[in-house]
Amino acid sequence: MLHAPSLTCRAQHDQCLQAASTSQLQQMAYDNLAGCDALSVHLILTVIAATLSIGISWKAVVGSLGIMIPWQLAHWEEYHTGMLFYGNKYWGITEANYLLVILHSMTGYFGPKMWRADVAAMLGIKLPFTLLINDCLLMFIAFFAISYSLAAFYRVLNIDQVTLPPQERGHKALGRGNAIGHLISLQTVNTLGGIMLFLCLKTPIVAPAVNAIFGIIYAQQSTKLIIDHMSKEPFSVLLWPLIAMAVVCLNSLLNIVHFEVSCWVVAVSVVTGYLAYIVQNINEICRYLGINCLTLKHLEAAPK
Repeated sequence: MLHAPSLTCRAQHDQCLQAASTSQLQQMAYDNLAGCDALSVHLILTVIAATLSIGISWKAVVGSLGIMIPWQLAHWEEYHTGMLFYGNKYWGITEANYLLVILHSMTGYFGPKMWRADVAAMLGIKLPFTLLINDCLLMFIAFFAISYSLAAFYRVLNIDQVTLPPQERGHKALGRGNAIGHLISLQTVNTLGGIMLFLCLKTPIVAPAVNAIFGIIYAQQSTKLIIDHMSKEPFSVLLWPLIAMAVVCLNSLLNIVHFEVSCWVVAVSVVTGYLAYIVQNINEICRYLGINCLTLKHLEAAPK
């Protein structure tokens, strides 16, 4: 059920772009889709980790980052080139969603223990190491992440930004230098998130809080990147989420406050900040379009 909204939103987005007659409607449709996708990426990966019997482990961290980073790089590339690539002509976001549904179905039928089966024992061979079925899936994710990331780097860093039409450039901060700067700032977010996820491996009780912190911050920064692309504005990551993650990481080393307490306090703060950010963006779009979304407009009574 978690994958249905993502596929449905994508189909509705394509239909809206074909039917909408104004750029404002196109932008609103795309922004809504982007916000949904950015948040659902982390939720889907959290669920599939349980389905594949990976749980709270380094495999879950590596697997999640192996999907989240390429997804974000696709929108980084779109910001600088105007072109959005999800995978290649053989494999993309739609195929990935179908695969996830198949994996969930297999787990429902055979049980999660199937993913912990030893590949060598199944094939009747001997290996100097233990290789499980979910390890093979993790290697597939790693291969996809590395190959796609290298292709995105090549396409962005070798394109002539001046060839973008004026209506596409707008006020964007383009050029190879800006692209590298955006890449570093986005990967700083992912690096801090990865460190937090590894820290919680020693304290599994805080895993829900840490997952919420990184997942929401990832969605927020990705949504901002997409909105800045659609509105043709300069992009920069939000600073306060970086500070929030840095506080968690530093506190785990300095032990100023109990680690569990700091994680849950930061998680509540991040959720509150994210909701405020979303409401602000919705209100800005509604004011621009002259419509109501979060408020009800009282109609004047008709004259008798």
